[in-house]
Amino acid sequence: MMKKVLLTSLVAFTALSTIALAYPGKGNGGYGAGGCGCPQGGPNAAQQQAPELSDADARTAIDEYVNANLKGYTVGAVQSYATPRGAMFTADVTDASGNNFVLHVNPWGTVRGPFLPRS
Repeated sequence: MMKKVLLTSLVAFTALSTIALAYPGKGNGGYGAGGCGCPQGGPNAAQQQAPELSDADARTAIDEYVNANLKGYTVGAVQSYATPRGAMFTADVTDASGNNFVLHVNPWGTVRGPFLPRS
């Protein structure tokens, strides 16, 4: 009886190990080998270069975001700065009470925020 249990456990372990090794990368959410949750393949993957985003494109993305999500806010100055993957943009946003916030636009045109400005 003990031999059957041991043999069955060994066969099950071998089968599960074979299945786990046959599909690498699936154990970390389906992303690449690095398991960092980034679809580019992990922390050591080559950096993906973003398409060129112009000041006008960033301003349009910010205006659309504010009109859709931040009713009553006004957009101030939009500033750009260079990063290794492309140009990033920040915009000053003010609400009706005079509170200031910052929006960020990444090189792919995704708007994030509002964030509190650094003092």
